[in-house]
Amino acid sequence: MDTFERSFCIFRLPRPPGATWKAVRVDLVVAPISQFPFALLGWTGSKHFERELRQFSRKERGLWLNSHGLFDPEQKALLRAAAEEDVFRHLGLAYLPPEQRNA
Repeated sequence: MDTFERSFCIFRLPRPPGATWKAVRVDLVVAPISQFPFALLGWTGSKHFERELRQFSRKERGLWLNSHGLFDPEQKALLRAAAEEDVFRHLGLAYLPPEQRNA
């Protein structure tokens, strides 16, 4: 993987005759499979939820969470996760599906 992890794009859609110009914003996020659960968690839910989850991780669990992984500074190790549920489990929290991640 190169150094680009995301691309913010605007795609121009075909315009029917007489219609005004139309575009759709699409965010493409590229992540290695080992980071997928963290990227998915980091890009779903409200920004406030994500900020609070990272703050909880750091202050209550002593772990550093971002869209690349969950790091235990005491063990100097990244914690593995195959799915978002694993990330919540590492944090000692009940899993919340994306549509319920509002704060």
